[in-house]
Amino acid sequence: MVTSRRVRLSSKGQLVIPQEMRETLGLRTGDELILHLLDERLLLFEIPEPSPFEQATERLRRHAQERGITREDVERAVHEVREEMYRERRKRRSPK
Repeated sequence: MVTSRRVRLSSKGQLVIPQEMRETLGLRTGDELILHLLDERLLLFEIPEPSPFEQATERLRRHAQERGITREDVERAVHEVREEMYRERRKRRSPK
């Protein structure tokens, strides 16, 4: 595996990641990367695939946004459900 290569910056500010490095990393056309400047050095990072939880959260966020559901709506609904659960627990615990 090649771990370093010399590359040239184009007049448009573009650089090419050599093919063998792209293949090793599994990079494909359209993949997004993060370029980070640290102490006058450029670091290039792959953006990891979102976790199943992150994917589900994003789907729910888009779904709510499409339907005009606000954060306040969600907080109110959660509060109402918690209150109902609290009342049910108290009812079950109280002597008859």
